Amino acid sequence: MSKSSASPGGQTAYQRWELSSLGDAGRPGQGPEGSAAGLEALRRKARDEGYAEGMALAKAEAERKEAERAQQMQQWELRLSMVLESCVVGMDRLRERLSQDLSMLAIDWAEAIAMAEVTNNRELLLRLIGETIEHYPGLHGPRTLTLHPQVLHALSPQTRSSLTGQGWRLASDAALNEFACHLSTGDLLATGGIPERAALLRDRILAAHAGN
Repeated sequence: MSKSSASPGGQTAYQRWELSSLGDAGRPGQGPEGSAAGLEALRRKARDEGYAEGMALAKAEAERKEAERAQQMQQWELRLSMVLESCVVGMDRLRERLSQDLSMLAIDWAEAIAMAEVTNNRELLLRLIGETIEHYPGLHGPRTLTLHPQVLHALSPQTRSSLTGQGWRLASDAALNEFACHLSTGDLLATGGIPERAALLRDRILAAHAGN
């Protein structure tokens, strides 16, 4: 049997063919992965993976923005609630203040009207004096009725006689308000004029509003 001819490199033609076939198998476009269908499959896979990754990132970003929006809404609602509560408290205080101011204004008007009436008729002050005396039915001992000199001078002789007949000593005090009257007996001092009654009403209003 004759031997196959060898190449100058010491390889036979069959060996060179074998090596050439192996080299062709590794070239792109020859195996399954290098075919058109394989490349399309790789592109589709890459596209699907990129789409899935993009969707995941978009979903994460949307969830982050939704969480921020929910937090901002919660903070806004809290601020709004605080503002509304402050407004309600302010309105309550305003109504309370207006109610107090209106009550004080009504007392001021009543006091001014009463003083005007007494200025025209000094005898009207005796009604207040009589009510004050009736409020203290247990007055005993020396009793003194102190009035402003002008008011005392304006009393009629009949009124003076009536008061002294009831055991009252009449006195005057220029420092006393023209529309005031003081009743004293021993250690008891009572006031029953217009300013004193108005002051008593004001104190009651302030106490009532302070308790609310």
